[in-house]
Amino acid sequence: RTGEIFGIETAVYVGRTRQEIFTMLASSADESSILTELQRSDLFIETAIEVDVVRPKPRKLCVTARKLEHLGELVGSVIVFRDITRERAADLAKKELEARIQELAPVDELTGVANWRRFHDEVEREHGRALRHGRSYAVLRVDIDQMRDLNESFGQSVGDRVLEELADLIKSCQRAYDTVGRYEADEFVLLLPDAGIDAVMVVGERIIRAAKDYDFRLAGDRPVTVAVGGAVFDSKSGESWADVVRRAGNGVAYSRTRGGNSLHVEAPTST
Repeated sequence: RTGEIFGIETAVYVGRTRQEIFTMLASSADESSILTELQRSDLFIETAIEVDVVRPKPRKLCVTARKLEHLGELVGSVIVFRDITRERAADLAKKELEARIQELAPVDELTGVANWRRFHDEVEREHGRALRHGRSYAVLRVDIDQMRDLNESFGQSVGDRVLEELADLIKSCQRAYDTVGRYEADEFVLLLPDAGIDAVMVVGERIIRAAKDYDFRLAGDRPVTVAVGGAVFDSKSGESWADVVRRAGNGVAYSRTRGGNSLHVEAPTST
C-alpha cells in the first residue's frame, strides 16, 4: 500500500538506496524528521511513533523500527508503517453505530427502565386514549438532589450506581401497568394511566418513603434525597402530553424549594 499511503509507486523504489527511499517518503510527511532519521541503519524504534502524512491525502501512521538478527548478529532492521487512519475511522463508526442502536432501543442501558424514546411513545399513546375516552392520566418526575455534587465527590461510577438503585426503587413503587422511564441524566419519569390526583399522590409518597429508607452506602453516611413532582391530565383541559410533562417538572422545582424528599403534585388544569 506504499503508493496509496505516500503517493509513490512501488516500482520507483527499485534500485534505490535506503537514504534515497526515506528521503522520498519524508517529502510526504508533515513532520519529516522521523522519516529522515530512518535513513540510519542503527536507529531502532520499539515503541510506535505517530507520523502525520499530508500527501497524497492526510492520514496518520504508526512507525516502528525493530532489530533484525541472524544467529545473534545484527543484520539490519524491519521498519513497519501501520495506517491507523482507517482504524480510528472504524472505531468512530462503531461508536456512532452503538449510539444509534442505543437511541433506537427501548431500554436505558444503565438503569434498565424505558429510555426517553420509548417513554415518549407510551405517553403519546396514552394521551390519545385519554382524549378519545375522556379519561385522565398522570405523570411523575423524580429528580436526584445535588447529583452533580455527588458525582464530583464520589466519582461517576458511584453516581451511576445510585441511578441504578434509585431506578429499582422507583420500579418497586409503581403500579403494575405504569411505565418508568429515564428522562434526563439524573431524572426519572413515570406514566400512570387512568390516574387521578389521589393515585399519583400514593405512588409519589411511596417513592419518597423508599428513597428515605434506603441505604445508598455513601461515605460519611451522606443521604441521597429526591424531589418529586407530578401532574394530572384532564381530557377537557386542551393540554398536550408535553404540557403535562412540563407541569410535572414544575412540581419538581417546587418540591426542591421545600427541602429533600419532598413531593408536589399539580391538579389538572381546566379550560
